[in-house]
Amino acid sequence: MNTNAFAEIQEKIGGSVAEKVLCAIIYYYPARGPHQEFLLKTGQNPASFIHGLAGIEYDSMYGRQNVDGRIWTKNLTTLIRKEYNGSEWWEEYPFFPIPSYLVEKPWAIVKYCGEEYLVNEREDIILPMRVHNIVPCCDHGIIMAMYEQAAANCSYNAA
Repeated sequence: MNTNAFAEIQEKIGGSVAEKVLCAIIYYYPARGPHQEFLLKTGQNPASFIHGLAGIEYDSMYGRQNVDGRIWTKNLTTLIRKEYNGSEWWEEYPFFPIPSYLVEKPWAIVKYCGEEYLVNEREDIILPMRVHNIVPCCDHGIIMAMYEQAAANCSYNAA
């Protein structure tokens, strides 16, 4: 069954890559020729990422794995490419730490109360680099997602 890489990702995330994806790294292994790598860094315009994936058609139901990678979503999940017995698909997991090479301004990784967070100063967003139980808090328009234990021990004051 021929599958378009971009269409498959949009279907899995339930909407627009520009609106729902924080960052991603996708590898495409064609039947012939060298593999291709598609990076979407935090804060980067997704146009070239989308254009590259839109041109990939492959058989997701037979043979070897053609597409591999990870996608970090803005709803704090990580999609990981899986393969078994010739079939491949995207599987959803709790938010995994983002590799530093995918973090680009206005995003930055900061330490706060002993934990690492991904911070976007322009949009006042703070995301944990690891998620167990998410406790969303709003304080002066700033959105924070923290571990339960971090929420019990830490506070944030907008100056």
